[in-house]
Amino acid sequence: MNVRVIGLWHMGTVVSACLASVGHDVVGLDHDAGLIGRLLEGRPPVYEPGLDTLLREGLSTGRLAFTSNENEALDGAEVVWITFDTPVDEDDHADVKYVEDRVTRIFPQIPNGGLVLISSQVPVGTTRHLEERYQSEYPENRVSFVYAPENLRLGNAIASFKRPDRVVIGLRTQEDRSRITSLFRPFTDRIEWMSVESAEFGESEAERLPRGHGAGVFVHSSRETDGIGKTQPERVDPQFGRCEERGERVAEQFAPGDEAQRGQCGIVNRLGIPLKE
Repeated sequence: MNVRVIGLWHMGTVVSACLASVGHDVVGLDHDAGLIGRLLEGRPPVYEPGLDTLLREGLSTGRLAFTSNENEALDGAEVVWITFDTPVDEDDHADVKYVEDRVTRIFPQIPNGGLVLISSQVPVGTTRHLEERYQSEYPENRVSFVYAPENLRLGNAIASFKRPDRVVIGLRTQEDRSRITSLFRPFTDRIEWMSVESAEFGESEAERLPRGHGAGVFVHSSRETDGIGKTQPERVDPQFGRCEERGERVAEQFAPGDEAQRGQCGIVNRLGIPLKE
């Protein structure tokens, strides 16, 4: 598949190199010309064991290229994978505008019929917002928006990507499911399908956190989704139960007497995420 990876720090560089290593045709885009120059020499921006070798192999085969030119990067793209490492403030809140600005900047170059796969850390509703904005600006085009939480571990990122326990995908249509299956087929057939909003909620986060660190994820997400399910309870996503189950398992990590932290995790069970019509 022709895949374009947008945002080339740790996540984007690993994704680009791994995809190219299994035969996808990959072009990585970043607006930092200095970074692109180093990547073209096979030098990753962040140290990751084996990544420099994987980059050089991809470049030598012609399956991997890097550019700062948006038109050059997105020409012929079937999948546009958004991999910006989202900045966070001192309270660990994601700077969503940073991601949104960079995604909307490439709207004019996204080919009609393409699929935008977002893996940057964003609050619930961000993918829907970008999807609706694109549709309002380009009503004659048909572009899908899908969300897949990042699952990489610094220091073991290549193995995490190439041999995942599972891949979580939030999408809207069966056609998107077919394309995502083709994208990940070289790595795994263990894909958990759900709505975009359920995937955004951070299902994959709970089980990869150190013991006792689950509450922060769910409290953070509960603030972002407060009231969503209550406004339209008849449209609650039936797939959201998977997130509830993982939230409960995280809550069980706390000591029996620590009701404050256990209760914070329990907030997950009172939320519902509305489905797109």
